[in-house]
Amino acid sequence: MDKIFIEIIKLSFYSFIPIAIFIYLSNNDNFKYSSKFKYNLSIIIAIRMLFIFKIKIYLPKQLYTSNNISSKSININSYSKFINNGFNLFNLLFYIWIIIIVFISIYLLYKYIKFNLALSRARQSINDNLIINVLINQQNDLKIKQNVDIYKLDGLYTPIITGIFKSKIILPDKKYTESELNFILKHELIHYKRKDNFFKCLMTIVNIIYWFNPIIYILRNFFYEQCELSCDETVIDNYSLFEIKEYSLILLNTIKSNNQIEIPLYISQLKTKKSNKVKRRINNMFLLKNKKRGITLCIVLCTIITSTAFLFQYSNATDKVHAENVDLNEFIKAVGTNNKIGYVKKNDLYNPQPLNTLEEVEAYIKEKEKNPIRMIPLYDESGKNIIGEYRID
Repeated sequence: MDKIFIEIIKLSFYSFIPIAIFIYLSNNDNFKYSSKFKYNLSIIIAIRMLFIFKIKIYLPKQLYTSNNISSKSININSYSKFINNGFNLFNLLFYIWIIIIVFISIYLLYKYIKFNLALSRARQSINDNLIINVLINQQNDLKIKQNVDIYKLDGLYTPIITGIFKSKIILPDKKYTESELNFILKHELIHYKRKDNFFKCLMTIVNIIYWFNPIIYILRNFFYEQCELSCDETVIDNYSLFEIKEYSLILLNTIKSNNQIEIPLYISQLKTKKSNKVKRRINNMFLLKNKKRGITLCIVLCTIITSTAFLFQYSNATDKVHAENVDLNEFIKAVGTNNKIGYVKKNDLYNPQPLNTLEEVEAYIKEKEKNPIRMIPLYDESGKNIIGEYRID
């Protein structure tokens, strides 16, 4: 687990500036790309943040020089000293990270269970033929084959869609016109078709893992807003100006009342809590014709982001045998004396021979003072044959 923590810190550090630049540019008025472009790119970034360990791809050894191999090798001297300090700052930070992850996870799970219990007790089935017919028509238009359950709930003032695998549309207990129902149900069904609740849950997991990184909170909020903006863009696609105005009025009406039930962040809802965000949603719809879809740019950026999840290394017969014979839980790849590449045992690296008596301890201290440099065996790919030595200062 400590290695996972180190990789998470490294990934958090390396991703901070690129994410900050992406969000800054996206919020700039001169950034003429659609919200769907920003939404898709946010998903790719979130997925990349979950690939904590890089996927190794081995390339032919001929592509590398000896200097390249040396520079790509693992330097573990400083890490071994860091670990050998016992309960140090690293251990403390690691346990704090784990404890806070557990607390956040329990809290969010509690809120989700509480919400679903309240929903199951208070929701009512809908028998209104108008609502059911509009739902069926919208499902057919969007080519959704699965039936989506629909309910109404007193105390709810905005339509929502809940559930990741088994979704349900929940409407406020009020009267809607057929035109309003077409807009509302289309909006919620687009969330369902795009699996937005799943990706919101994915973003929440990223947020939990990187709870110490402020840019991830900004990315999460940015993603939630782009999710709604991109959904609006899809709803009004091919709509007339009059229809867009009508849809805008529905959005404005949602900010007049507050829900009596607290809705988790990873539940998709028509309502936007802050009025300035509603204004942005409305402005975005009327300026949609000036936006670029950015399909080519999105593919290029997705390829670049995805490629960072891979680690390219040289390969030869040694590496192939290593993959089959060397236990990665017991050995670490390292560069020994004379730049010889091999594997050292973790026990040799981190733990000297056990000292059972006071005489052995004194003898070890004296030996350490005489010769502070410790040499440990460097093994070949089989993990059995010693091919050199590894120096520990």
